[in-house]
This record gives sequence, structure tokens and C-alpha cells, in this order.
Amino acid sequence: MVNGKIVHLRNFLEKLDVIRKRYEDIEARKDQFNIFTAMFDESDEVNLHSQFIFSLLNFKTGNEYRYLNAFLKCVDSSFEYNLNSLEIHKELHDIDILLLDKSTKRAVIIENKIYASDSNHENEGQLEKYYRIIIEEEKIPEDNIEVYYLSLDGHEPSTESVSTNNKYPKLCEKVQCISYPNEIVRWLQGCMPFVYDKPFQRETIIQYIKLIDDMTNNVDIEERVEIKKLIGESKSNLESAKLLIDNVKHLHWHTIVDFWNGLVVV
Repeated sequence: MVNGKIVHLRNFLEKLDVIRKRYEDIEARKDQFNIFTAMFDESDEVNLHSQFIFSLLNFKTGNEYRYLNAFLKCVDSSFEYNLNSLEIHKELHDIDILLLDKSTKRAVIIENKIYASDSNHENEGQLEKYYRIIIEEEKIPEDNIEVYYLSLDGHEPSTESVSTNNKYPKLCEKVQCISYPNEIVRWLQGCMPFVYDKPFQRETIIQYIKLIDDMTNNVDIEERVEIKKLIGESKSNLESAKLLIDNVKHLHWHTIVDFWNGLVVV
């Protein structure tokens, strides 16, 4: 019985290896140059990520903010603005990206986090500070403020960031967590029809999406789909995958490769 499982496992690994080699060849043939990583550190929140997102949101074609409208739709925003009074800011009041319209009395705060933690103070959290400034200094009603917390994995802000002084209890419920591989990629992909005849813009967006994929390990989706299909092909493949998982989880990470190689030659 054990020998039979090993035979099935070996056949399964051979098929898996074929998939791996095929996608390694595909990856090797891809253009590895990326203008963003050539010019910036990929983790640069301010000069790379916030700047690029801000530039697209602020890009106006004729009398239309196409990228902005697509973003608002993607995150299901209710932000309303007037073309003549809309302000799009980067780093105003230290807020990464701020959409502000004093005529409609509405605002959108976008806090961007790559690897940094929240910049909280003893008496006030980071998001509390931004929220207070928009209410008290920009005179925007609290109910007309939207807050988006953008990160690589969609995690929530720290408790201190939204409730250190508890001056604005509504803030905790209003923060919407969005992520690069989900909302941002979906937004950019939705913008592609705007730039089908604009090669520079099109290729720039494609390269930025590739950067996000690399940063979030959101790559080789087709490869994962093919592996999933392989596992589901037969009961023996499913059992072989389970056997691998059940055994690998008991091993130290640095021995995993040796474990796989050892199984192949059994």
C-alpha cells in the first residue's frame, strides 16, 4: 500500500515538474525590464506608489477625470465633485492622497501603506489626525468624508490610528481597507480601454501592474490554475497532494527541497 502511494506520488511529481519547467521557460522569455524598479525602490510609498496613483487620479482628458471616475467606481465610492472645484492633493496635511471638493463639501482620504506602520502619537492616531483636519480645517461634514486604507494585503489600520482619543467614534466603522492586488489592479485593468491607442500610457500601466504582482506574489496565476487542475484530475493525484502537505508541514523549512528531491528518486 505504501509503495503504491509512492508510485502515484512520483507520477504526480513528474507531471508537476512538467508544469514548473514550462512556466519557468515562459518567465525566462518575458521582458524583465521595469521602469519603476529601475528608477525607484519598489517599497517607496511616497515617490513611487502614491505619486503614480496620484498622477493617474489627477490626469484630466478634456472635461473628464477618467482614471478618477474609474477608481471611485471600483471602490464603490459615493464621492461627488464639481469639475471646477475639485482639488486632488498629494501630501496635503501629510495625507498621502486627498480628494477635496469644498463646493460639494466632500472629501476622500487615501492612506497608503507599503511596509510602514501607522504614525500614531500619544494623544492622537494617524487617521484620527487626518480626519480631524478635514473636519476642523477644511470644514467638511463628518458624514461626507470617506477614508481608504490602502496596503499590500488589505490589512486594517492599528487600533491606535483610529481610536487613540476616541473623538470621532464613527471613524472606526468608516475606514475601508483596500489592497494593491485587488482594488488597485482591478482599477488599472479597468482603465486599459482608455489607453488602447496610447502606447506610452498603456505600457506604463502594464508595468505597474507587473510591479504589484511581483510585490504581492500575485504572479503565475495560470500556473496555479493548471496545478489545481492537475490535483483534481484524479483521486490518486488528490491523495498525492494531501500526502505532500501532511508530510511537509512537519518539516523544517530549510529541509523542504531535500524532502521533495528525495521523494522524486525513491
